Amino acid sequence: MDFDFVTLAFMGIVLLGSGVRATFGFADALISMPLMLLLFNDWTLAAPIMALCSVTQGAVIAVIDWRHIAFRATWLLVLSSLVGIPVGFLLPMFLPESVVQSVLAVLLLLFSVIQLLGLMQWQIQSDRWAPLFGFFGGLLAGPYNTPGPPLVVFASLRRWPAERFRATMQAYSFPTGLCVLLVHATQGRVTLTVGKYYLLAIPVALLAIWGGTRLNRKIAKRGFDKLVYLLLVAISLALLLKVVLRQLPG
Repeated sequence: MDFDFVTLAFMGIVLLGSGVRATFGFADALISMPLMLLLFNDWTLAAPIMALCSVTQGAVIAVIDWRHIAFRATWLLVLSSLVGIPVGFLLPMFLPESVVQSVLAVLLLLFSVIQLLGLMQWQIQSDRWAPLFGFFGGLLAGPYNTPGPPLVVFASLRRWPAERFRATMQAYSFPTGLCVLLVHATQGRVTLTVGKYYLLAIPVALLAIWGGTRLNRKIAKRGFDKLVYLLLVAISLALLLKVVLRQLPG
């Protein structure tokens, strides 16, 4: 594979998305997927590449941080997501992507602003609500490769420290990512071209994981929660902007 503009841009996208995920535990798909779609202009190419990268990153970070994983919450989230994933693949048949993204963005924005301003101090005391958040994560995982937002909300409401937050998100994303990847494979989307880009992404992702892990350790005691909410605000605004731009003529 020649190192042309597309290849270099792809490596930059992987570096950015993987770095953010390694630092905060999420947001790689929310950042990388739109950029890959812009680069390739082909969902059937971008989605399986993103799924492969997500599974790999989740496995590596989970191995690094396995001592911090909240195992009970993880399995509740995983099992409920497995119910939501097949339902999620049917979602585009009934709701336009713009509607789903708009609702998601508005809810995330409201939640993040309320938490940042301290207007309400919501907190979940146990894992019994995990299946609800896991199901909605599964809905978004299938067609959009973005299961993170509902899980981030759950993890933040559980008031987990940075290490547990990141580790549990990865422990969740690995098995659910495998299920999404299996669907892509059965539908013939895991092609030779996808494999070539994936092999190119591995060393870049590992470098980003190394750097992101160091950053995660440094910010663990320096307002991690606020940084997560600020990231959610940025993601929400980006989603809304994306929807608005799609509605413009021409």
